[in-house]
Amino acid sequence: MTLVLAGCRVEPEETPAAGSGSAAGLDGLTRSAAETTVRQVVGDVDPRTAEVQPTAALPRQQLRAMAYTAGTFDPDAELEGVLLHDHERAWPGLNFFTSRDLPAAFLMDMDGRMVHRWRRRGGGWQHAELLPDGQVIVLVRDQAIFQVDAASEIVWHTPLRAHHDHSRSSDGRIFVLTNRLEEIPEIHPRHKILADYVTVLSAQGEVLEEIGLIPLLRRSPIAALLPYVADLDLTREGEAPEDVEIDYLHANHIEIFDGSVPGELYRSGLALLSLRQINTIAIVDLETAEVLWFWGPFNLVRQHHPTLLPDGNLLVFNNRLKTSQIVEVDPRTFDVEWTYEDGEFFSLLRGSNQRLSNGNTLITESDTGYVFEVTAEGDEVWRFANLQVDDKGVRSAIWRMVRFAPEELPFVTGPDAGSRTPVEADQGQGGEPRDELAGSTSR
Repeated sequence: MTLVLAGCRVEPEETPAAGSGSAAGLDGLTRSAAETTVRQVVGDVDPRTAEVQPTAALPRQQLRAMAYTAGTFDPDAELEGVLLHDHERAWPGLNFFTSRDLPAAFLMDMDGRMVHRWRRRGGGWQHAELLPDGQVIVLVRDQAIFQVDAASEIVWHTPLRAHHDHSRSSDGRIFVLTNRLEEIPEIHPRHKILADYVTVLSAQGEVLEEIGLIPLLRRSPIAALLPYVADLDLTREGEAPEDVEIDYLHANHIEIFDGSVPGELYRSGLALLSLRQINTIAIVDLETAEVLWFWGPFNLVRQHHPTLLPDGNLLVFNNRLKTSQIVEVDPRTFDVEWTYEDGEFFSLLRGSNQRLSNGNTLITESDTGYVFEVTAEGDEVWRFANLQVDDKGVRSAIWRMVRFAPEELPFVTGPDAGSRTPVEADQGQGGEPRDELAGSTSR
């Protein structure tokens, strides 16, 4: 197999076996040189304040598996709903999203009015995918994945240690990111490894197969990108080594190509993955366990939500360490064709982006609970603030907002009076329920 690496063709001399101490050749680099230039160098670094190059430091605390924060303190906690709507330049549609820790999903119009709501008792919905008929595939982190119909009734339910993301293929199968704790002595002799998998489900939620991402990548020509942690002791005072969990890859996104974009690199069934710990996005053939393309080291930092555009480019939320950025890259040439950053918007732990039909980009600044739309020139034309704010001023995170054209959702025939319930009514964090999910345009 020939691997494309930053514009170069790399013929791996030998593919290492899982657990062997060797790494595939990287354009003639020796193992030591590869470790120096590509491997993550681990140190004690504060990711909020440190000045580091994109692949120069993997903070020690980042290696440990940790829980996500529910939201961010907002000094402007009084802001809520739709804050800006430029009717002439914003792309009109219906906005689908979930709010951190709420067991619900919401569909609202451009002015913040509720169109439809889905809700079940249980854990918060980390990620939800809306289907044209009103059914929703829901991921509850580390617990389950399930499907509900437009009336929120369960269609199927599969207990699963799922996390972050899932993607439905053109044949109806569902590809889910999952993980489990494993002892992998060749990675670390004492600490447990949080091992990422892609679990494949049938359209009815039955588990069909599991594909381990660690062995796949360790056998690939990009094995030298993987962090070397065997000599690290991550224990804290009073903690046993076997109680430490190393978040080795931190896969945070999967998209299964449907074949709508022509070209061998985009053929149906290939998977686009995001691997946060190595600042890398990759196109992978899960059937043959081959990495066909990758990009990111020295370009991305803690990225999320790479997504394929109709012209074959990829749009990526580049989280970075102080301010975030949206990047559009052509995987055929490795040229960065568009970026957006304003020096202010920032989401350290999450983030998503969507290219809209008129060329605008919808950006979910996940950690802060804000979503905004910008033109190709960078003008902001729509902004929304999550209404779920607690009495301490913490605004809940929004994992991802997706905008649909009304004709893409035939189950919607107009505002559903029975669903005109606000986000706050579900939050259970104080505050009185409101009559609708709406906010005034304030600027």
